[in-house]
This record gives sequence, structure tokens and C-alpha cells, in this order.
Amino acid sequence: MHNVEIIDIKSFSFKRISLYVQLFLLICLVGSFIAYFFVDTEIMMPIIYAVLALLMLIMAYNNKNFYKRKYMTYIYLVLSVILIGSVVVELL
Repeated sequence: MHNVEIIDIKSFSFKRISLYVQLFLLICLVGSFIAYFFVDTEIMMPIIYAVLALLMLIMAYNNKNFYKRKYMTYIYLVLSVILIGSVVVELL
């Protein structure tokens, strides 16, 4: 007989993916900070704000569902809205 590995759908969760997305955005943010020193600041600041806003949104999701810290979730959401607003203002 063949050994067939069955993938359990319940083990595949969005929590695990969101942690990987948070790690990826953190690496992108560090790369953006490094690129900030070599590229014009007018170009990099909206990019840094946008990556940071996405990171804050993912961190808010992870805090609510994974770490169960509800008060930090609201802080991260408020900070991400402020950063998204500053990206819009920078681009106009």
C-alpha cells in the first residue's frame, strides 16, 4: 500500500499566515529604513509610512486573535489610521 499523507484543513490557519506576513512586513520595514539613507527622503517617507501602517494592521489582528490583548489592538488600529492618513497627505 502507498502511504498517503492527508493534509488536515483545520491545521491550516490564517493565524500562521498572518505571523509570516508580519515577519515579512518587518523585514520590508527594516529594508526601507536602510534604503532611506541612500534614496531621496521625499520618495521613501510615504513608502515607510505605508509599510508601517500595514504592519500595524497585521499586528492589531495578531494581538486580537493570537495574543488576546485587546487594548493594544485599539492602539495599533489608531496608529495605522494615522499613518494611512499621513500617506494620503504626503502623496497629495
